Amino acid sequence: MLFFVSLLLLSFPSALADCPTGTFQGMIPDLCYLTSYTQMTWLHAEYYCNKKGGHLASVQDSYTNKYIAQQLGGYPNVWLGGTTMYVDGQWSWSDLKNFNFTNWATQPQFSNSLCLSTNPYTSNWTAQSCSNTYPFVCEIYEQQNGQPSVKPCPDDWIFIQQEGKCYRHFDNEHNFFTFNDSVQFCKNAGGQLASFHNFAIAAIVGGHANLYNQQFYNTSKPGCGGFIGLISPNGDGNWQWLDGTPLDYIYWAETVSHWNK
Repeated sequence: MLFFVSLLLLSFPSALADCPTGTFQGMIPDLCYLTSYTQMTWLHAEYYCNKKGGHLASVQDSYTNKYIAQQLGGYPNVWLGGTTMYVDGQWSWSDLKNFNFTNWATQPQFSNSLCLSTNPYTSNWTAQSCSNTYPFVCEIYEQQNGQPSVKPCPDDWIFIQQEGKCYRHFDNEHNFFTFNDSVQFCKNAGGQLASFHNFAIAAIVGGHANLYNQQFYNTSKPGCGGFIGLISPNGDGNWQWLDGTPLDYIYWAETVSHWNK
């Protein structure tokens, strides 16, 4: 069975930096942008950006919005980091920054499966099906003092900047793990089974689990997820996280909601 590993990294890039080759400088310190004209779904594009140490780009003001659009061209739609998948149907950025500024061409209808594209010619935004394939823009870290930038996570891990943690899915060479095997495997990897403390982080990691399922098992059905670090030691419905963090968030599927009575 798949499961999630969380690993805390303690160091981050400094402000004295240069953008890596192939990227362009952002309008604020430490921020660079990487444009890819390989067309991907929104979630695949976000995963690509994660592996580069960043996220799909978020936009906080009109100046940044126009600046990014000016660097693009050739395609009417380019993915940015906005989506309704992470916060229960509300618009949010994949880097979890505030979603205060907007520049919609037409105000989108409510839906829990929309993603945001920008038109480089107008800098206007459009809500699109997340399964559409478009080019995209990543926001990533700069280099330190002209040296190659150090990715915050090893290859094949995803980085969530707000937590300073890396996550990865493992499946024991496509064989099932027991829960206890999962716990030990995570310890051996220097991490632990993941805990979640808000919907957005759980949705990000869950989305990448779906990508993994699609790649190796050709399915994204419920039940193809994996172990996380939530246990009820006495089997009495009193749940706790293995890492000792507070149980301040829980999101049961209807099929298991009775376990928490």
